[in-house]
Amino acid sequence: MSAIRLEPLYQTILNKGTYDLIERMGPIYGRYNTWLGPGYYFWEGAIELAHWWGLVHCKSNYIICEATAEFEQSEMFDLFGNTADFKLFRDITDALKEKFAFKEITVSAVLNEMRKRTSFPYKVIRARSEHIIPGGKRLKFVESDPNVLVTLPAVQVCFSDVRSVKNYHVIYPQPINGQELV
Repeated sequence: MSAIRLEPLYQTILNKGTYDLIERMGPIYGRYNTWLGPGYYFWEGAIELAHWWGLVHCKSNYIICEATAEFEQSEMFDLFGNTADFKLFRDITDALKEKFAFKEITVSAVLNEMRKRTSFPYKVIRARSEHIIPGGKRLKFVESDPNVLVTLPAVQVCFSDVRSVKNYHVIYPQPINGQELV
């Protein structure tokens, strides 16, 4: 087995407390309206994603915590960088649509069905959404082709087991003269 290390990871949370309390509590668990199911959500690699989420979804009243994560590759269902996982996901999506006559189906619904109906050994799910974040661009590969490269990919990582997350600490906003946030 090979180990995976993800860093940096950024969690954006609504500002409801002090640095000390947040760091003591550790990562915040999401239960509602979760794209990849309940878990501890982080943006991978770009702090701009964490700031964007805070501005849009926390109405500018947010805290960003940074962390790293370490786990075995076999523990991650990777809808960003693993073509075999993507194929399995597509196959299950097609089967669910056919069996239940869904016109539309969501990512979270497919993952929930996978958890219910299969052995789903994964503690980590990684996926990229098609958000275009301010500061990111779509660049054509060549002028004559409409295909593009997104320069700031919105990659989310959801952990169902917080033990994989290490070095969790507040990085934004910084305290002024050692004062706590409130």
